[in-house]
Amino acid sequence: MRDTTTSAHAALTRHPWAAQAWVEHPPTPALFRYMEARLACLRRADFPGLTAKEIARIERGEVKKPRERTLAVLAKRLGVPADKIRRY
Repeated sequence: MRDTTTSAHAALTRHPWAAQAWVEHPPTPALFRYMEARLACLRRADFPGLTAKEIARIERGEVKKPRERTLAVLAKRLGVPADKIRRY
C-alpha cells in the first residue's frame, strides 16, 4: 500500500492536471469495486497458495502469528528471509 500511495503521489506531482481531473471526475463505487477485484487478482497471482483474504488479513494486522507455510510463501516471493517477515 505504501508503494501504491507513493507512486500515486509522485504521478500527481509530475502531472498537476491529474489532481484536478480526479476532483472533476471522482471515483465511483463501481470503480472502487473494480480496483479491489484487480488487486485481488494481483495478490493471487503474486503469492501462489495464499488467498487475497489471507494477505489482506495479514496486511491489516488481524493475523498476529502467520503460519510457517504462509511466511515461506511471502518470503520466497518477496526475496527476503522468512525470519525478517516474522519480526516485522
